[in-house]
Amino acid sequence: MNALRTTVRTAARPLGRRNFIEGLNKTPNQVAESRAPFINRQHLHGAENPTYLKQDGDKMVSFAGLALCFLTWGQITVGLVNMKHGVGKCD
Repeated sequence: MNALRTTVRTAARPLGRRNFIEGLNKTPNQVAESRAPFINRQHLHGAENPTYLKQDGDKMVSFAGLALCFLTWGQITVGLVNMKHGVGKCD
């Protein structure tokens, strides 16, 4: 009996507005705009002109990532050398 009452109450509730979901569904599709630089220059794809360096600022982001990788590799190397020689310990 209680289960029937609960079911009837939940089914009779009015649906609320879904502002967040509606906002996501109503955004314009910008895929064509973001693909335009790659479609207009199709013959330039390849190793000498990679697609990840075509947008403004891509070279700086790639350089920053590469610099982080090298700095991390250097810190790991310094740590391994310190462990090998037993120096740089926290007493």
